Formats: sequence, C-alpha cells, structure tokens
Amino acid sequence: MAVLAYAQAAPVTITKTEKTYTFKNVSNKAIMLVVADQAWGQNGQTTAGVLDFLFKARGFAPGDTQDQDSDSSSMTLTFAQFSDGTTWGTSSGKSAQEALAKRTARLKVLPALANAANETDFTAALAQPQTDPDAKIVQRMYQMDVQSSGATVAMNAAKLRWSVAQSRVNLWKF
Repeated sequence: MAVLAYAQAAPVTITKTEKTYTFKNVSNKAIMLVVADQAWGQNGQTTAGVLDFLFKARGFAPGDTQDQDSDSSSMTLTFAQFSDGTTWGTSSGKSAQEALAKRTARLKVLPALANAANETDFTAALAQPQTDPDAKIVQRMYQMDVQSSGATVAMNAAKLRWSVAQSRVNLWKF
C-alpha cells in the first residue's frame, strides 16, 4: 500500500466553530477514513477523533464536509485512508490504531446482523453478548435503531453497511 508523505498537503482541513469541528475533503480522491488527534485541556491528553466512511456508499467525496461536535480544545489530522488504498500520515500512531480497532469491531458484528433472514433472526443476533467494548458500542447503536425506527429499518441498515463494506474488503486494514 502506498503511503503519501506528510510533505504532501493534508487531504482534509479541520476548522472549528464553537464546539463543532468541520472536516473538508480537499483532496481529489474519496476518503474512507479520517483520523485526528483531539487534545483535551492543558495536560496534553489526546484521544482519537474518527470518521469512518468504509460503510457509506459514497465515502467522503472530494469537496464533502462533515461536522463533528467535540469539547476538545483542538484537533490535528494524523491519518487518512483513500478509496484506492493509499494513505496519508502514519498508520502506526495510537489514534490510527484505535480507529482500526473500532472498524474491526464493526466488521465482526455486522455479518451476523446483515445475514439475518428476518426480524426474529436479526433481534436474536443483536442479543448475542459482545465482549469487545467497540463491538458493544455497535450493538448498542443497532439496539437504539430498533427502538427508534423498528427492527426492519435497523436490519436493512445493517445489510446495506455490510454490502458496502464487502465491496471494499481491500480497505479493511491499513
């Protein structure tokens, strides 16, 4: 996989207005993953800010913007993965590795949900215990979808996300 050096212009700009960060794809390629270090307060603690577009049919297309609310004091772009598999930044950093762990957790949970034949099977798959913290977050997201929109809507969303992810199997890791 080709890695684009930091010397090349960052493919994403990040601007802040009050508590909202706006990410803009300023590259000429669709992006599948954006990772930024979020700084918190004076002590220098950072966490990963992750926008994963692997599961979205369009990805993060050139010119697109995405808003993310955060109380962090700043965000710095550290990694981006493009739809052609090339990357910008460092994939070995803590934030990029956290992003990969979250993506991996989603990829472990989705097949059982997407392959459910009906609402009963979907609900049963959704009730399976999860041990991975990131998998639990995904599970909770779908449980909330069931509560707010119904099992059929949640099941169809899982099927669509899994279909899109399968079409990009070459991007599951970096």
